Amino acid sequence: MHHFENQARKIITAVAFSAMGISTHSHAFAPLSTDDTGTQGRSKSQIELGFEYAHDTNLDLESDDRIDLNSYSSVLPLTYTYGITDNVDASIGIAGQLNSPSGFQNPELGIKWNFFGDPASGWSAAIKPTIALPVSKSAQGKGLGTARANWGMNLIGSYVAEDYEFHANLKYNSNYQSNIADWEFERNHIWTASVSPVWVINDHWKMGFEIGVQTNPSFVSANEAFTQLAVSYAPIENLQIGVGIGAAKALGAESKDRGFSIATNIAYQF
Repeated sequence: MHHFENQARKIITAVAFSAMGISTHSHAFAPLSTDDTGTQGRSKSQIELGFEYAHDTNLDLESDDRIDLNSYSSVLPLTYTYGITDNVDASIGIAGQLNSPSGFQNPELGIKWNFFGDPASGWSAAIKPTIALPVSKSAQGKGLGTARANWGMNLIGSYVAEDYEFHANLKYNSNYQSNIADWEFERNHIWTASVSPVWVINDHWKMGFEIGVQTNPSFVSANEAFTQLAVSYAPIENLQIGVGIGAAKALGAESKDRGFSIATNIAYQF
C-alpha cells in the first residue's frame, strides 16, 4: 500500500506541474508551450482561454503486481496580456483544475521584453521573467501547486520568414514547496529546452510542432521528453483558435511513465 501511495503521489504532482506550466504562459502559437518573441504593442491587450486534458500512466515493472496507475487532469487556463510599450508585455495567468482534486493552481505574473530584432521579420530575442504566487498548504497537499512563491526565467529566440517561423526556448523554473508532512518528492530546480518550427499555410492557417526536454520534477527519472503537434486557425483578424495533441515520456525511468494530452486555445487581441 505504501508503494502504491508513493507512485500515485508522483503521478499526481507531475500532472499538476505540467498543467501549471502550460497554463501560465501567453504564446502567439498556443497551445504549443514554446514561446516566441512577439509582444502586443503599446496599450494593446490579449486575452487567452484554453482547455487541456492530460492522461498520465505509470506501469511499475519492479512490482510483483505490475501496478498500473492512471491519472487524469482537466485544466482551464486563462491569461491576460497588456502591452506596456511596443517591446514590453505584462501578463497574468491563472488556471483551474476541473477534475478532483479541483481548485486553482499557482497564479503567475510575467514580463516579456523583446530586446533584440523585429519579432515580425528575421531574427529576434526576448527574455521573460516570471513569478508564481503560492497556493494554500491544503492545495499543495492535493497536488494543485506549491505553497511557496517561485520564479522563472525564459530566454527566447525567434526567426520569422514569409512562409515559416522557428522558435527556441531555454527556461528555468524554481519548484520549492512549503514544508508540510510527507511532501519531499519533487526536484526544486526545473530546466526546459524546446524548439518549435511553424509553417504559415495561408492568411488563416498555421501548423507547427514542438519537441523538448525538461528536468523531471519527479525522482522517477532525471529528465522527461515532450512533443506536441498543433494547428491554428484565424477566422477573422485578431482572433486565433488552436488545437494540439501532445505526448510526454520519462527518460530512463525504471517504471514506464508516459503521458498524452489534448489542448485547445482561443486568443483575442484588442
